[in-house]
Amino acid sequence: MSDGRRPRGERRRQAILDATLTLVGREGAGAITHRKVAEEAGVPLAATTYYFASKEELVREALLRAVESDQASLDQFAARLEAAGDIGALATVLVDLVQDWLGGHRAVLVSHYEISLEGARRVELTEISRAWTDGYVRVLAPPLARLGSPSPENDAWLVHALLEGMVFDQLSGARPEFEREWLRPSIERLLRGLLPAEV
Repeated sequence: MSDGRRPRGERRRQAILDATLTLVGREGAGAITHRKVAEEAGVPLAATTYYFASKEELVREALLRAVESDQASLDQFAARLEAAGDIGALATVLVDLVQDWLGGHRAVLVSHYEISLEGARRVELTEISRAWTDGYVRVLAPPLARLGSPSPENDAWLVHALLEGMVFDQLSGARPEFEREWLRPSIERLLRGLLPAEV
């Protein structure tokens, strides 16, 4: 369209999805209503029902939006992993990733865990959440293989699960010692346990 209605409509739709993620992170998926999302997004109530027929559709599309927006950071992360030539360098990249997650928009980060839990009840969310995790496993496996992992995909899943667990633990109750100086040796110790001794 040349009159600008489609871009404006798409911007409004994305604003609704961003507001949904913020609300899920702040209040949980169970608290989502069209009215609350409309207020958070600053749009008329009719706009949310125009784009999304149900609360379930809102939550599903918001998770898809989060996965898409994370893809750019995942690509950057993959490029940095490619450049990691030893276990120490790989540990540094992983520490940076954890700190990026924790230093970003807290409500959106919390919403990832909230929607993943919601996926235990709704299979369509499970598939989206699994695809998100699989994206990280996919980029973690090659550097682990290069450093001698006998089972790169399984080890990539273990590393990602550890990072996710650390972040979840920090979100649910911040540890004062959770600083780079503590985090890096912990991650490096895991990697040395998974990978053969460096020559």
